[in-house]
Amino acid sequence: MARRIVKIIAGPTASGKTSLAIEMAKKEKAGAVIINADSMQIYDAVPILSAQPDAQERAAVTHKLYGLLSPSEICDAARWCQLALTEINQAFEQGVQPILVGGTGFYMKALTNGLSPVPDIPEEDHLKAMADSHADLPAFYKELQACDPLIAAKLKPTDKQRICRAVEVFRVTGQPLSYWQDQPNILPDPSLEFEMIIMRPQRDWLYERINQRVHIMIEQGALEEVKVLMAQIENGNVPEHAGVTKAHGFDVFQQHLQGKVSLEEAIVKTQIDSRQYGKRQDTWFRNQIKSGGLIKKIDYIDLPAR
Repeated sequence: MARRIVKIIAGPTASGKTSLAIEMAKKEKAGAVIINADSMQIYDAVPILSAQPDAQERAAVTHKLYGLLSPSEICDAARWCQLALTEINQAFEQGVQPILVGGTGFYMKALTNGLSPVPDIPEEDHLKAMADSHADLPAFYKELQACDPLIAAKLKPTDKQRICRAVEVFRVTGQPLSYWQDQPNILPDPSLEFEMIIMRPQRDWLYERINQRVHIMIEQGALEEVKVLMAQIENGNVPEHAGVTKAHGFDVFQQHLQGKVSLEEAIVKTQIDSRQYGKRQDTWFRNQIKSGGLIKKIDYIDLPAR
């Protein structure tokens, strides 16, 4: 049986992953398909805020899983793995090279290292947990301390997303998340092999690119994008705490459109938040992704090129 090698390009936001992916795809003699591995770029409502590939880039190479889901839909690592595997298998059937590209490290690690066998959480239970966390986070954290003290001890009381995940798992399954994490991981497809490229940018270089990207987003219409999503939330078509609202810039640009902060303040805050996110991504990829198992090879690209 021929080896089923999937190529992955990973790294922090604004580090040039898309450009490299297109360059690599064009060099594949049999052709290639670029598959999204970013938790925000999968939504159709935020192409500008999530910096999805533009029309020219998509015309150069086939792109999959970009703008696929509506803002009311939920996407977690398990669902993304299912979607990605469908595209990967289709690429192999067509004889073209699948190239995964993105900055959501947990998605990639789920595909390469497997996931804990946590049962699916119904959407209504997820939305209820999200609403409870927004209503009274300190009380919600106390609930976590009571039902899963091991996880609670690892999390900051302000880590709303992870607290919500742990509480909803206990509410639905009756078992703490720490129990499920102790179970053997389940590999989505053990027949795959992965070759990774991880972008390692210098901080000053990356931060300048992030600052520029925020200005470009404003020029491209990010405020209108936020305005449309705000209207969908207001009329009830999109849950107030939907995953898509975690797109960097949404909250602060929403505050600007509500007259709470100036545009300049919103831009500066988005730049700061995005730089901090880029730093966290960079640290995560440096520390969490190692060769071994299904990951057969890791190459690092230091930026800017010397």
